[in-house]
Amino acid sequence: MKIVQSYWSKPSNKQGRLHPNDRNLGGWLEKKFNYMSWILSCHQLNKFYPNIELVTDEEGYELLINKLELPYSNVRVELNQLDDYHSDLWALGKIYAYGVQDEPFLHVDGDVFIWDYFPDTFKNAKLIAQNQDKDEPGYAEVYKYVFKNFDFIPKEIPVRNGAIFSVNAGVFGGSDLTFFKDYTSLVFEFVDRNLNRMEGLNRGAFNMFYEQLLFYCMAKDRQQEIEFLVDDERLLLDKHVNFAGIPSNSNYLHSVGSFKRRKETGKLLEYTIKNYYPERYYHLKDLLWQNKI
Repeated sequence: MKIVQSYWSKPSNKQGRLHPNDRNLGGWLEKKFNYMSWILSCHQLNKFYPNIELVTDEEGYELLINKLELPYSNVRVELNQLDDYHSDLWALGKIYAYGVQDEPFLHVDGDVFIWDYFPDTFKNAKLIAQNQDKDEPGYAEVYKYVFKNFDFIPKEIPVRNGAIFSVNAGVFGGSDLTFFKDYTSLVFEFVDRNLNRMEGLNRGAFNMFYEQLLFYCMAKDRQQEIEFLVDDERLLLDKHVNFAGIPSNSNYLHSVGSFKRRKETGKLLEYTIKNYYPERYYHLKDLLWQNKI
């Protein structure tokens, strides 16, 4: 299974964070932590998977390949096609990357770090996600806005009735490429047909809605099972978000939004990369000191 990562530079370059779900600096407190995250994520993946593809834009190529020298086996410079979209719609870079795959794949976010192979069950799974979510913050607000204001809503998204289920897309993919072609096409239709209806929308939270909730709804509508990396959502907080527990307590870490904004998380990330990849760490320090990034 091919591993894919994507980097759309426009959201990361946004000046300031106006909403909790903004992705300026990749969601980290400082730009150095964003760069360290990409270095550690890519190098740890490369320990186990030799075939890693990056989908990015010209600025991302300059940063991740020319300057940070990350060991991707293939790079597609295609995300400049998204330049006309608002930077708050940051998940569109990932959606695009899903849609251009022509073989079974697993997309891994740049704030995900592994210390072992992914489960063997992933090799033949049609649909894969990190875990199932229930009533995550932000979904109810977006649900209400969408059904009140949007011109087009995919039929797969039901009128809200009770709890709101979705998935976490820290890892995301599968072998059902027809599903992903349909899904990514529907996401862009969902966004494009409502671009003039987003003035009062929390666009940061809307990313999770069109990426994670729509995926869950489509899978349910088509009666397709999703293979989850973490079966119990409660384990995420116990085992999979804290650097202090790796690799003895967990071989998988995802620095989800709120944890990336904690100063101690950034410091633990810096400590980890300095220990695992000292040459890459000091190369980054030199780039920062010389104002090259």
